[in-house]
Amino acid sequence: MNDFNYYNPTKIEFGRGKEKNIGKYIKEAGVTSVLLVYGTGSIKKGTLYDDTIASLVQNGIDYEELDGVVSNPLLS
Repeated sequence: MNDFNYYNPTKIEFGRGKEKNIGKYIKEAGVTSVLLVYGTGSIKKGTLYDDTIASLVQNGIDYEELDGVVSNPLLS
């Protein structure tokens, strides 16, 4: 195996309304675009998705969506 360095800082936020700050956190990290990956679209039934998108847009973060992702292996 080749030598390598791996750096993976993680910030975990718990609490109500934290998703409204995601754009700010991403911007502070110097990231300018993100990929949103989700399955059947049930994420759009509540407010989590809309609040997250609004935060990204408000902070100038570009985003792309990859929907319809199927788990592997299937849960059934």
